[in-house]
Amino acid sequence: QIKKLPLEIFDKLPAIESLDLSCNQIKELIFGVFDNVSTLRFLGLHDNQIEELPMGIFVCLSALTSLTLFNNQIKELNPGVFDYLPELKNLDLDNNQIEELKPRVFDYLPMLARLSLDGNAVSLEVQAALKERFSGIKFRINNQRVPHIQELEDDLESDENFSIKRKKF
Repeated sequence: QIKKLPLEIFDKLPAIESLDLSCNQIKELIFGVFDNVSTLRFLGLHDNQIEELPMGIFVCLSALTSLTLFNNQIKELNPGVFDYLPELKNLDLDNNQIEELKPRVFDYLPMLARLSLDGNAVSLEVQAALKERFSGIKFRINNQRVPHIQELEDDLESDENFSIKRKKF
């Protein structure tokens, strides 16, 4: 079980394209840890205990197409944290502790095709604003408590890019 990634851990792996660090106990990502793996296309950081994404943590990962951060303890996403990921198509942030999304968090992701925020406490208003901003992206709000579900279903009835599932209690 990995708890911490030393700064130089990937120095001898410059041509790596896929890195799965999931199912560990990583709590903190040190700025610069991914600087020498610029060819990375997939980065799996899911099922850890990551609480924060430092600004610039992904700055050297311009080839990255898929980033999985689900099942962590991320509370906040700062604007700019994903700015250097121009090829990113899949971003999975399910089951974290995200309540609010600050403006411009996802503004510099021109290739983004799938953004998943299931299991977070992100408001419906924020979900709707994201859906409007990224019309071709698939969003899900399953597993979240949704007030007035019938009204929401009526409003979204003909939209195939937005799905709602009833949570069984």
